Order: sequence, then structure tokens, then C-alpha cells
Amino acid sequence: MLQTSSYFNHGDLTTHDIAQLNLGDPDSSKQPTLARMTQEEFLSVCHFEGGNALDTMILEDEFASALDNQMHSALFDPVIRDVGWPGVQFYHLYGTACPWTIVYAGWVVNDTAKSKGMEVIDRVIEEANHFVGAFPLLFESNESER
Repeated sequence: MLQTSSYFNHGDLTTHDIAQLNLGDPDSSKQPTLARMTQEEFLSVCHFEGGNALDTMILEDEFASALDNQMHSALFDPVIRDVGWPGVQFYHLYGTACPWTIVYAGWVVNDTAKSKGMEVIDRVIEEANHFVGAFPLLFESNESER
């Protein structure tokens, strides 16, 4: 769990080149988000009981397949996109210090969107890891795009 809340130094993310991604060595100069939390904060965001409420189910093949199907339907099915939410702009929000999978997933979605004549706009939060909350940044026009 600490790995997910760690900070990663990547290369030039504008290249969309996997060789620029740090695939697993967290920045040792920055303490992971979870390690900085008090016990009370940590317990308020973690679920330790068994069952389907655990985040670990997102690692299962069935979930990945279902999520991929939902994403493709929501973004790329013309009936759902054009009738269900006409004129909606889609964004990929990520921090430059996120784990590589977050950045790479956005690149894959962007490439798929481009191949279908659509656009997904990247909104980049400099030096933020996966645990940052920055919804308002989606709408700031001066935010860097990569």
C-alpha cells in the first residue's frame, strides 16, 4: 500500500514513451502519503475486513475486463457518448509523481481516443502523487497539458 502512495521521479512525460517512466523505484527523499498519516487518519481511509469492499478486487482479471468494457462503452460507443452525454469533454487528471500505471493508462486511453477522432485532455499536477485531490484543477485554463 505504501508503494501506491509513494512519489516517483519520471522522465519527460510529454513523450508518451514508456522508457521515460520509473517502473518501481520511489523517490526516497519524499515520504509516502500513508506513512505521513496519523493512525486515526490511516484507519479512516482503509478497510481491513474481508469481502468485496476491499480495493484488492480491482487487481483481479474479471474486474480489469469489466472496467475496460465500461470505459470503452462510455467513451467510444457513439450512442452512449453522443446521446447520453453530448458535448461532454473528457479529462485524464494525474500527478507527475504518480506510479507509472496511472500515467501509462492515460496514454493508452488518449491513443485510443485519437484513433477514433476524439480528444481526452490531460491535466497534469506537478509533483503530485496518486493520493492528491485536485478536481478544481480540471477547469483552470493555465494548467499544463501533456
